[in-house]
Amino acid sequence: HSNQISFPGGKHEKDDRSYFEAALRETCEEIGVKNADVQLVGQLSKLYIPVSNFLVHPFVGVMYQRPDFKIDSKEVNRIIEIPLSLLRDDSIISSRKIKLSNGMQLQSPCYIVDEHIVWGATAMIISEFVTLMKRMKNER
Repeated sequence: HSNQISFPGGKHEKDDRSYFEAALRETCEEIGVKNADVQLVGQLSKLYIPVSNFLVHPFVGVMYQRPDFKIDSKEVNRIIEIPLSLLRDDSIISSRKIKLSNGMQLQSPCYIVDEHIVWGATAMIISEFVTLMKRMKNER
């Protein structure tokens, strides 16, 4: 959704052989990350977004060096990089009143990172990812 913080992504197209391939294509188109540089680690839970009627297929990938980002200014305003250690810090979890594009307001759980409010589907994806990271750490 425009004017919201999100991960790269978009629609699965007929030429995409999988949802992961679609995610890689969109990531390359939006922020210039080369597909070959990303190693798939796993897939998170699918997430339905009623407002846009999308079923999101989130994936986790790793890279072994920082990418040379190339932003598509038609789709991305800027990139926000957040260290994993900060995502594991419960002090960034909050709740805020969010004003929707239709003028409605709602109280929503969110992450506060610097001046950024991360809420909705993006916050839900982060929450699942952080939960899995903590679980993996505890199992060691």
